[in-house]
Amino acid sequence: MLKNKIRENRLFIESAPLIEKIGLILVDISESEQHNSVQIRVVIKAQGRITTIDDCTKVHKLLEPRLELVVNNKDLQIEVSTPGLQRNFKDFYEFELFTGENVKIYDERISDWVSGKISNEKLDKEILILEQYANKDKNVIEIPYTFIKKAKLEVVWEEKK
Repeated sequence: MLKNKIRENRLFIESAPLIEKIGLILVDISESEQHNSVQIRVVIKAQGRITTIDDCTKVHKLLEPRLELVVNNKDLQIEVSTPGLQRNFKDFYEFELFTGENVKIYDERISDWVSGKISNEKLDKEILILEQYANKDKNVIEIPYTFIKKAKLEVVWEEKK
């Protein structure tokens, strides 16, 4: 189930501004404790280009000293990655981040998946607007966020003509 809390997460609050200063976007950050160590998973995205391994390395080097202070634990493990091709959304915040991208949405009103591109023409706080293309026709679908139960990035290997 999607949440709307990532921007309230203490690690997100500490990390997002730092990551933005180097031209990247924080998608997700999570923390788990295992014995005497803390594992932090960071997901980043570059705007308008492919996210590279160099981006992940920069973020790791940037965040490590700050996160060591925040979690107050010397045995810290940080994993930095990209969203992947078929990322399952965890937070409604991700709809903003992936505007213009293809997604699959589970719409509770019809108990089925709906595919389309997140519209970058209309951003709404209560309704997700998807664009679907068939031949040269454009169809717009509006899905209230309250009816979205699952969402994920969708890879379109071949554009339909």
